[in-house]
Amino acid sequence: MPRWIMHVDMDAFFAAIEQRDHAEYRNKPVIVGGSSAKRGVVSTASYEARKYGVHSAMAMAEAEKKCPDGIFLAVDMAKYHRESQKIMEIFSRFTPAVEQVSVDEAFLDISGTERLFGMPEEIGCKIKAAIKTEMDLTASVGIANSKFIAKIASELNKPDGLTYLPDRKIPDMLWPLPIKNMFGVGNRTAEKMKDYGISTIGQLAKCDRAFMERIFGKNGAQMHDLANGIDPRPVETVHQAKSSGREITFAEDITDREILADTLSMLAEDVAHTLRRYNLKCHGVSLKFRYADLRRASRAMQLAEYTSNYHDIYGALIQLLAKYYHGEPVRLIGLAATHLKENPPLAQSMFDDDNRLKREKLDRTQDLLTARFGKDALKRARHINTKKADKEL
Repeated sequence: MPRWIMHVDMDAFFAAIEQRDHAEYRNKPVIVGGSSAKRGVVSTASYEARKYGVHSAMAMAEAEKKCPDGIFLAVDMAKYHRESQKIMEIFSRFTPAVEQVSVDEAFLDISGTERLFGMPEEIGCKIKAAIKTEMDLTASVGIANSKFIAKIASELNKPDGLTYLPDRKIPDMLWPLPIKNMFGVGNRTAEKMKDYGISTIGQLAKCDRAFMERIFGKNGAQMHDLANGIDPRPVETVHQAKSSGREITFAEDITDREILADTLSMLAEDVAHTLRRYNLKCHGVSLKFRYADLRRASRAMQLAEYTSNYHDIYGALIQLLAKYYHGEPVRLIGLAATHLKENPPLAQSMFDDDNRLKREKLDRTQDLLTARFGKDALKRARHINTKKADKEL
């Protein structure tokens, strides 16, 4: 039986939700990012904003320079998670094998579902139609025999596209693409490859694997495999995963500790929401960097107790940031909640910590209030635009 993997990536997800929900934002440049409207980095830019050169992972201050008339909005993670949950429910109608990569993208293993829903391209069309009809949003879909190729395929016809890229089409459709189209190949790696005459994915695929490993280490061997469509990784559901993480690659090198902390706050809230949504807790967190010179660093911390609380996760990350970050230019920052376990029903025993129970109840209350009344029902202090508040006093 052939293996069919689908990658679904929502189009400008955060901005598209805001444009859908606010008629006055439609057909206008909408820029969502940071924990307040002008701090941190861009999470999502609408396609109207992208015409001005604004894109995700750009500093919000730079985005404002490029698009001074843009509509700048703070991230409303609770709202986006509510919408994400509805989309994941649509996916689950077609297959139980759904791996949510982030709030706006997922891998689906649709192998063996042809008799129920049709051929892979038909399934992709049905999923896109359901998202449009039920959510009034668009998604781009890639279908391939592996996760890596499916993800690249989903990028080829954005927005609102569907690309079918089985292994037999790799030489014609994948290999002519620039090497930078490969996920994980940044500007510096691409420049180094160019020095060895590698500027397309096809040139990488035809290189000697041992040569790639010698020059680029184990990552070079892995990149060679991926360029040839070799990617046996399975689609993992959240409960099969050993960790839940998020990361962001900045558009430019970042040394501002406040921007790094603000980005971690946004990512930590995303991860905490995901844990609670799937009734999971973590017992550790890890912080990772990729520096401008391509060096990587990772630091981990065990938590005092299992948790799905934003403050516990973010607090640990800030400790790691304070201890291990020394001002080097950062191009990527990421985090992972590790050592996951299913969360038992909330019931107090004589050994429970009252503060922990209160935090868990507060988290659940916040989830319920934001689900019913939106992001302004409750706000974290860090997520309040203090400059705006001062002006209103």
